[in-house]
Amino acid sequence: MTLLEIARKAAVAIQGKATELGIAVTVCVIDANDQLTFLERMPGANALSLKVAPAKAHTSALLGMATTDLMPLIQPGQALFGLEAFGGGEFVTYGGGVPLMQDGKLIGGLGVSGGTLAQDTELAQIGLDALSR
Repeated sequence: MTLLEIARKAAVAIQGKATELGIAVTVCVIDANDQLTFLERMPGANALSLKVAPAKAHTSALLGMATTDLMPLIQPGQALFGLEAFGGGEFVTYGGGVPLMQDGKLIGGLGVSGGTLAQDTELAQIGLDALSR
């Protein structure tokens, strides 16, 4: 499956659940080379989500980890302290971004924005779960 096909499959699952939750979100997929592959904003999604979803996808694609896992690592004295300031503030360290893996290899990042942080985190996981079916 190509990354675009992966993105579309994840987006369908994410948008379906977002509709159930009564929220509108933006879904973004960035490839492992930090290039935009997919960006789709549901009608009614906050305009800011068009900036935040790509930032979450970017962070997960470049670091190979979920954005929600970054919070403890960016605290003073920890390994990634200062990450948020690096690169002009392009890294996001709160929920809604997950890495995309294929055959054990990092192929990109998925970002979801528009709900609460808990909802964005849940929706990103739903997108990943859809890919394993």
